[in-house]
Order: sequence, then C-alpha cells, then structure tokens
Amino acid sequence: MSSKVGTGRKVYDAAIQAIKDWEHLQLGWNVTTQPALKPGATICSATQTVVPWSVLPAQVVYCKEGAASLGAGNKGRRFSTALCSLTGHQLAGEERFSVELHADGSVWYDVFLFSKPDTLLALVSLPVVKLQQIRYVKDSAKAVQEAVKSV
Repeated sequence: MSSKVGTGRKVYDAAIQAIKDWEHLQLGWNVTTQPALKPGATICSATQTVVPWSVLPAQVVYCKEGAASLGAGNKGRRFSTALCSLTGHQLAGEERFSVELHADGSVWYDVFLFSKPDTLLALVSLPVVKLQQIRYVKDSAKAVQEAVKSV
C-alpha cells in the first residue's frame, strides 16, 4: 500500500529518519525494539493481536537508498529496508518499507508484505491475522505521516 506523505526533499529525509528511528512500527498496539537499522540487525516486536501480546522476532535483510526509476519519465530517489521473520514469529514472511521522492516532488511511503502462518495459532486465527496486517500497514503509514507533519 502506497500513501503520499508530503512534498519535497525535507519530507523525504524526515520520512527516512522516521524509518531509521523505527517510528513506523511504534503503533501503540505494536512496539518494536530500536537497534541501528543495518543488515543483520535483529528486532523484536511486541504486538497485541489474537493473544494479549505476541513477541515477533525479525531481522533486517537490507537497507538501501539511491536514485530510482519510479515509472515512465519519473526519475527520483528511493529508500527501502526489508525485514524477514525469524524462528518464534507467528508468521513466516517478509516486509518491505520504502520512501520515494518522485520527480514532481511528491513523497510516498509504501509497505509491502507477504507471509504465511508459521504456527498453529496463526493458522487457526488467519482471518484475524489478515485484518491485523491491514491495520498494521495503515497505522504504519499514519505513523510516518505524523513523523513528517512538522516539516
């Protein structure tokens, strides 16, 4: 899901900093440890979902920023980072978070995730898990929008 978070290089830089500071995952019902954002770093989220709180370990797969082709005639910049779930997570999958600065100056935040149940609890509660994932994506976008609001 992509959402426009603002316009200009300052907003782009602020959105990147929000991700580096893990603000995009501090959602009230989901909180995450905040190690330096670099490949190999392990994070752990505590998420209020089907059971009162689930502990969900993950690892940073990559973190990169640079020039990007964002469609026909749309050269800009993209920052992205990805996480993969680790043993003990309820789901097996990956999440990618990216910020794009388009040629017109617009700044977009995007979350892409895919997963499958990795525990019996996740399997039997899959409809609820899918609803929580939708909430997670929307609330993450709101957190980034909030982080860049004062720029």
